[in-house]
Amino acid sequence: MKPFSAFLPDLLPLVPNCPEPVAELALKRATQRFCELSRAWRIDLDPVTLIADIDLYDLELPMAAELVRIERAKLDGLPIRVAPVDEECSERDYIRCPDGRQIVVAPVPVGTRSLVITASLKPGNAAQSVEDFIEARHRELIARGAAGRLMQQPGKVYSDANRGLVEVAAFEAECTRVREQARRGYGRVPPRVIPNFV
Repeated sequence: MKPFSAFLPDLLPLVPNCPEPVAELALKRATQRFCELSRAWRIDLDPVTLIADIDLYDLELPMAAELVRIERAKLDGLPIRVAPVDEECSERDYIRCPDGRQIVVAPVPVGTRSLVITASLKPGNAAQSVEDFIEARHRELIARGAAGRLMQQPGKVYSDANRGLVEVAAFEAECTRVREQARRGYGRVPPRVIPNFV
């Protein structure tokens, strides 16, 4: 794990005279936003043992991490649907995550089963550090996102609202590119094209 202060050498030249505590908070917020948009931090959570007649289970997330999204789930090794909370689901087995902390399994299990969830995460508000690979691969991008946020603050030496908007827009566009890269597993896989005949 790398502390958010590891990003400071890339951020502080962009926002001169910015106090380090303010800069570190902006880096944490930019890292959170990066993880939300890119979904680059993906892990397989520890398997959940489902027990008969219990349909509600706590998600066991790493310390100081928050759920961005459940990417996929497998029940006894077979893929199952992750259904939106507000949608009726007619599939035989599915899960829902109403609050980012618990999952609901449907139908209610009648025996012991194993559920494995692949999830996208982000650092929580209590986080003091970030995964090593995020810092190593995306430190300049996250620093630009933090700089854009800081530049939009009025009345500071480093304030520049227009440049801040440009930096944030570039940051968010690059996060979208990183999401596609993460989806492909950083492999050399061409994007899938689905024909649409009118």
